Amino acid sequence: MIRTGLVAIMLVGVPAPPVLAEASMTPPASVEAPALPPIEPARRAAAQRVIDAIWPLGTYGRVMKRSMDGAMSMMTGDLIGGLTESARAKDPYFDERMRLTMGVMAEEMAKLMTKYEPGIRAGLADAYGRHFDLAQLNDLDRFFATPTGKLYASESMVMMTDPALMKRMQAFLPDMMAAMPDIIKHMQQATAHLPPPPRSATDDAAHAPAKTDD
Repeated sequence: MIRTGLVAIMLVGVPAPPVLAEASMTPPASVEAPALPPIEPARRAAAQRVIDAIWPLGTYGRVMKRSMDGAMSMMTGDLIGGLTESARAKDPYFDERMRLTMGVMAEEMAKLMTKYEPGIRAGLADAYGRHFDLAQLNDLDRFFATPTGKLYASESMVMMTDPALMKRMQAFLPDMMAAMPDIIKHMQQATAHLPPPPRSATDDAAHAPAKTDD
């Protein structure tokens, strides 16, 4: 149950970048990406300047660190807090274990996401280049060159991890965890008419009968 709570905290506490769903990330080799119309060079260059302002390299590391700090504080909330109190009663090292676990998770996730950050930045620039015309992108660029714009650009992404917002998002956790059994049931119902998915080699190995010595 604690593990489920941690997954929920991660889902709630780590924000996705804006229009990331539309960012043109490189798909797996087995998936053919749909062709997208080219972006005129001047528009694409203006979009890149905007992304350089709001998503400079290293942003994922900042977001992940603040998200993990917020996740630890969220664990003292009503729902997760009740579970942690029960865990503390059984494990005197629970707090230290969780602190180390969340620290490693934050560090390793930051490394992983930083690896893909250049591609994310390129995808965001493509997305902005398609969503905004050249005049609008230049407007954003001029705004981000002002003192207020620079401050907004530097904080706009990590603002999603502000304690005030995290506290409000924490209220979502009990409803999400309570709804999860019904969500799983609805997913099963939606796919009930389909044949079961093919078994993977890993599944076959897991269900293979154990060998015995003769």
